[in-house]
Amino acid sequence: MVLPRDARLILSTRSVRSFSDGFVSILLASYLTELDFSGFAVGAVATVTLLGTALATLAAGALADRLGRRRVLVLGTLLAAGTGVVMASSSELLPILLIAAVGTLNPSAGDVSIFLPVEQAMLPQTVAGERRTQMFARYNVAGALAAATGALFAAAPSLLERWMGWDTLPVLRGMFVLYGALALLNLAAYSRLSPGVEPPHVQERRAPLHRSRGIVLKLSALFAVDAFAGGFIVQSILALWLFERYGLSTGQAGVIFFGAGIFAAVSFLVAARVADRFGLVNTMVFTHLPSNILLMLVPLIMRMRQLSESPM
Repeated sequence: MVLPRDARLILSTRSVRSFSDGFVSILLASYLTELDFSGFAVGAVATVTLLGTALATLAAGALADRLGRRRVLVLGTLLAAGTGVVMASSSELLPILLIAAVGTLNPSAGDVSIFLPVEQAMLPQTVAGERRTQMFARYNVAGALAAATGALFAAAPSLLERWMGWDTLPVLRGMFVLYGALALLNLAAYSRLSPGVEPPHVQERRAPLHRSRGIVLKLSALFAVDAFAGGFIVQSILALWLFERYGLSTGQAGVIFFGAGIFAAVSFLVAARVADRFGLVNTMVFTHLPSNILLMLVPLIMRMRQLSESPM
């Protein structure tokens, strides 16, 4: 389907942001390790980042429709640009923790930024009701493919070190500068959105959520449990584990996450078709079950590998 201009702009900003998050989530652990931070400090930065993002998301949800959605997104991109600059110029734990709390870093594989809920509120207004599921599928596919490409791009520091002899730390700092520059690219895109993405003017404002309150609270509780479990395998921490346990380079880790991202993108395309046939809730539930079973088998597979490598 031919997408309206606002929809194309939102897809482009999601792609650019996911590309940035794709390489930063992998390089964050490597960068902090290069600064001689311990594994505990890396975990603390990731935790503070997620907590800060949760609070910022609540603030964005409360203020976006009052201040203007486009205005909130523009302010967010300026914050993202500042995040990249501060991270690139910092070597001490305290300022990094501070920017982790108030900035836009994303240590996970998925989009957990303040931009996500605002863009998702805009997206249904760009297409007709019967096309929204397909629109959200495209939105998620664009994000997954861009994040996978960003994960592959995380190999750049190790490749430049190997081929050009460049020191790793300055290149890693440059990657965070690039993160900030890409945020400014999104700033230009957000400034071109039409007034049609803003909330419709309503004379009498109802209570938040109104009749949907019960459903939204149940879904929020479900997603909270899912996110709590996902917190054990945050991508930055998983990358650190691959570096420490198996001695993988950022390039090798990037290839692994690139493959995972491609499979995620394909799953979004399939999910849209399955949802049209079996329903949204059934699709969500019955695709999570095999995924969680496979995840539970990971430690068993790792244990079997350790036993096979140990001397008899």
